[in-house]
Amino acid sequence: MRRHPECKKPSDAVHLATALALSVDEMQTYDTSDLLKLDGKIKCANGKPLKICRPSVPPPPRPEPGLFSEIYTEPKSKRGRRLDLD
Repeated sequence: MRRHPECKKPSDAVHLATALALSVDEMQTYDTSDLLKLDGKIKCANGKPLKICRPSVPPPPRPEPGLFSEIYTEPKSKRGRRLDLD
């Protein structure tokens, strides 16, 4: 990591070293200050360059129509009885 002054924080170095040792396909980060600058510049244990990128977050799925339109309530006959001790 000393060869790459872009990696300034010790915690980033730990994450980066773990990714390199495990030869992951890509490392995703929101840290735009330094890690993204190392994209493709460092090789993993398997010799392939490490891809460092921002996560691609898909939009949330649309709710199904009528998903919460019906609320089930248990019939009074099946509800537990409350015992009043007063």
